[in-house]
Amino acid sequence: MSNLIYLASPYSDPSYDVRMLRYLAVTYIASELMLGGELIYSPITHGHSIATERRKVTSRRRIPTDWAYWKNHCIKILPTCEMVLVLALPGYGSSEGVDQELQLARHLGIPHKIFSPWWYIDQKAYYIGVIKPLERDD
Repeated sequence: MSNLIYLASPYSDPSYDVRMLRYLAVTYIASELMLGGELIYSPITHGHSIATERRKVTSRRRIPTDWAYWKNHCIKILPTCEMVLVLALPGYGSSEGVDQELQLARHLGIPHKIFSPWWYIDQKAYYIGVIKPLERDD
């Protein structure tokens, strides 16, 4: 088995702002874990980036960002991982994707842990104005 860690988190939501905040949070956590020496695969970071960047260069055939589209991709990569970390962002307990990723991990005997993003996110950023309102791109 590899040292690859699968970083699961919720993403889908009717609100663009919620999707963006979830994407930014999991991408930040992935980068922190990578800086700590971990080998991380974050399906949200990967999928969101591919889907949204494609929209910037072509209007033809968009790539969906929902679980139905990315499910096959995720279930092929997850078995190559030695652990699944679930980022406990709001909504993780009702996320269809996270639920199915955890079911597959249990079925394959891959250990999983659920952890809070606040272990890594510096809350001072909110107080000193580092985090700004997001602009819509749709």
